[in-house]
Amino acid sequence: MPNATRAFRIHRFGGPEALELQTVAVHRPGRGEVLAKVLASSINPVDIKTCGGRYPLIREDALPYTLGRDWAGSIAALGEGVSGWKPDQDVYAFVGQGLGAHAGYVIANQDALARKPGTLDHRVASAVPLAALTEWQGLFTQHARSRRKVLLQAGSGGVGHAVEFAKLKGAKVWVTASGDGVGFVLRRGGRIAFRR
Repeated sequence: MPNATRAFRIHRFGGPEALELQTVAVHRPGRGEVLAKVLASSINPVDIKTCGGRYPLIREDALPYTLGRDWAGSIAALGEGVSGWKPDQDVYAFVGQGLGAHAGYVIANQDALARKPGTLDHRVASAVPLAALTEWQGLFTQHARSRRKVLLQAGSGGVGHAVEFAKLKGAKVWVTASGDGVGFVLRRGGRIAFRR
């Protein structure tokens, strides 16, 4: 296990110029956690808001702060009590707030991990977790548990991929989209609710 890695951190709020690539310590995973080597991470709107000081849960007294929520990589070490996972497995996850996936290594709870599908490379897999969780919660946890009809706004955006989840559950799906997004939505099985 390495002692140090590189991470993109902010010591002050601002634009991209606030990002600093620094060397940080690599910690041992705790009980129920894994240490993973990050092979790809993605940027979400929450990262941009956090960097700019516009995300209310991260205040100046929390700085310095390592950005990044979504990542894909391979398990480097297991914490005590971890079961069902082994070193070198390819995984991806949403790490939540404060753990910082824009780094060479990240610690994640074993329950947050998913096996990376062999059909996705690490780069693509790293863009899935936050959008997929948002879609799933919006469709099935919060709103559409028993609904058979779903309208999705901005269907060609990240969360608009919920078309596929809704169709898997047998729902009829209508989607708003414009420009190049129309073809994208239609290829995923959505119906355009309104077209200019």
